[in-house]
Amino acid sequence: MVRVYYTLPFFRFCNFLRLLVFLDGCLSAALWIAGGHTKYMEDSVIDWTITGSVFELACLGLIRMVILFHLFTKLEDHSLALLQHPYDRSITSKKKTGLLITVVLSILSLIYSAVKGGLVLSCLNGSFCAMLKADSYEPMHVTYNALVISSVVFSLLELLAAVTNPIFLKRLQVMRIQHELKEDEEEGEGKEKKKKADLRRLFTLAKREKWLILLGLLSLVLSSGTTMAAPIFFGHVVDAATRKDMGLVNYYILILLAIFVGGSVAALVRSWAFTLAGTRVVCRIRRNLFKAIIKQEIAFFDETRTGELTNRLSSDTQVVQNAVTVNISMLVRYLFQILGSVVIMLTQSAALTGVLLAVVPVVAVGAVIYGWFVQNLRKKFQDALADAGTAAEEAISSIRTVRSFVGEDKAYNSYSNEIQNSYGHGKNMAIATGVFNGLIGSVSQGAIVLVLWYGGSLVTHGALSVGTLTAFMLYTLNVAMAFAFLASLYGDFMQAVGASVRIFELMDRTPKLSLDGGATPYDFTGDIVFAEVFFSYPSRPDSQVLKESHLM
Repeated sequence: MVRVYYTLPFFRFCNFLRLLVFLDGCLSAALWIAGGHTKYMEDSVIDWTITGSVFELACLGLIRMVILFHLFTKLEDHSLALLQHPYDRSITSKKKTGLLITVVLSILSLIYSAVKGGLVLSCLNGSFCAMLKADSYEPMHVTYNALVISSVVFSLLELLAAVTNPIFLKRLQVMRIQHELKEDEEEGEGKEKKKKADLRRLFTLAKREKWLILLGLLSLVLSSGTTMAAPIFFGHVVDAATRKDMGLVNYYILILLAIFVGGSVAALVRSWAFTLAGTRVVCRIRRNLFKAIIKQEIAFFDETRTGELTNRLSSDTQVVQNAVTVNISMLVRYLFQILGSVVIMLTQSAALTGVLLAVVPVVAVGAVIYGWFVQNLRKKFQDALADAGTAAEEAISSIRTVRSFVGEDKAYNSYSNEIQNSYGHGKNMAIATGVFNGLIGSVSQGAIVLVLWYGGSLVTHGALSVGTLTAFMLYTLNVAMAFAFLASLYGDFMQAVGASVRIFELMDRTPKLSLDGGATPYDFTGDIVFAEVFFSYPSRPDSQVLKESHLM
């Protein structure tokens, strides 16, 4: 008996939403706790004012985390349930209610955070406090200002996520992975042996290379640290040059040289360690995949074309190689670079940092949509390449038959059609990549120009030094480049997910006929008799090749 059940890939929109709201709550609490000494925190709660405290924003962030995390999870569950019971009105009503609550909560949170942020900025300029006839306004701690910015950014992100969530929920029907579970594959109490076919399983294959990966991570931290430290000393060099202090300029230049040399050595070790680990892992995947293929029953090879199997061994495994190690190192590197740079930028100028973070929602939503689109295209592209490889393999392996029937043109046309099909998918991937990179580049560069303009106005009014603005611009470039690379990495991960599904389907397949075992006859005379033999190929079960055949 075969039982069918479904699973969902790890890299999907719902998990992204849950990570988003989790980060929102944790960051809100952390920024509020980090805001000065205990007495300052107590005063901000007891003597709360809308422009002098952010205690309510920290509470609001935690409330959003709990409610939205629960709602996004339930919405996915209701959408999956509707696939099985499409006419169940109670499930439909629960789904609509959940969608409405997520949108309304996000809108209210965004309105409050934006109004509070505007009032804080007005007090900094003196206009709002003058309207309230207040004598003076004492600016909040820098982390409290950062919490105001964070609340606005996360509220906007969550609103965009709540609005676009129904689109991605409709994709669950094509995203879910079907599994067929046999009785002998079940464990006690009807629990199935779960077999995962996603990047998490790929990562477990890298356990043997854990020391190489740890070495790469250590080198990554060192190289990222040098990247974040360099802009500070760039700013010191500019300030020293404006004061015409050549001795101080030489001192900071030597420090920069040491930073760059150390960072280059660390980057060398990082690249070597992760590349070597990735090569070892993909070799292991290919060995395991070939071992699983070669042990399948003969009927499997009648149903599955040779070109498709060889394509899984070559192209698909190549696609997942970088995702296992190299892309993971890049992910950690750019996340570390973004977080470190943003923290330093907040200490330099919270207002400038807020201007830069305004582009984060656009980049994040664009990356998710791009990743989902590329994942589907990559799977179609790999399948088309497999079909082309099959057509070529069939023609070349049967060249005598092709030549006998003058089928060269037919074989060429068949292969050409498959290549044209793969070209169509590749062209769509190129268009998607070009549009995405162009839009993200325009948004990022626009943010840099806006930061430069606002920073220039602060320098003009004496609120910022030239060296600090220079360092801030370098950090801005670091963050912009890191966001661009992270967005493309998400697409790479989605491509790897699409390629890995079929690989693990083959690796998990249990042969219908075992190569070991069997009954050993006690008395063997060598006489073979065929009596009423029926036979048909698995690919054509209705067409019997042998029917009631007898052979003595």
